Amino acid sequence: MIGCGTGVRIAAVRLGGPLGCAWLYAHADDAIHVETTRGDGMTGWARRIGGVAAITGTVGVAACDGASDGLKEVQRVRSGDLTIVVLADDGELNKGTDAFVVEFRTADGTLVDAGTVRTSANMPMGSRTMPGNVQVERSDIPGRYRATGEFGMAGGWQMTVEWNGAIGRGSVSFDGTVE
Repeated sequence: MIGCGTGVRIAAVRLGGPLGCAWLYAHADDAIHVETTRGDGMTGWARRIGGVAAITGTVGVAACDGASDGLKEVQRVRSGDLTIVVLADDGELNKGTDAFVVEFRTADGTLVDAGTVRTSANMPMGSRTMPGNVQVERSDIPGRYRATGEFGMAGGWQMTVEWNGAIGRGSVSFDGTVE
């Protein structure tokens, strides 16, 4: 089974030889566990297949670190050394109630915990402004925040993301589009 999440078994491979067998478990928490037992050996072909499976499982673990779980980028903005990335299932923010993700990344792309995060969205309408309602909460992955927005209309929106945590206090404003 391949998936992301703590404790999820990515690969279980039996590597055998004349002295016994070794079971290699790769977990999504980046730990690799080995159990050895005495027993019959495996053929060279089966050991090669097991090695490929172990490598594939390890790559699966590495790919889950900071991955966006199939989400598509909506927008990317910079503020100093931080990059703030807005992601959604379909790569768009949509009119009505819409779920999306806000990520904070360092210059090398590593997710970084931004502490308390708030967002706002306002649609300028001549001399008035129509506010959107955006709620943000931490996810299980430091640096990734789940958001739900209420956008009353499609069109151009002025978005602001504010944060306050160990990386400091800051904000970034940008123009976004709601479909």
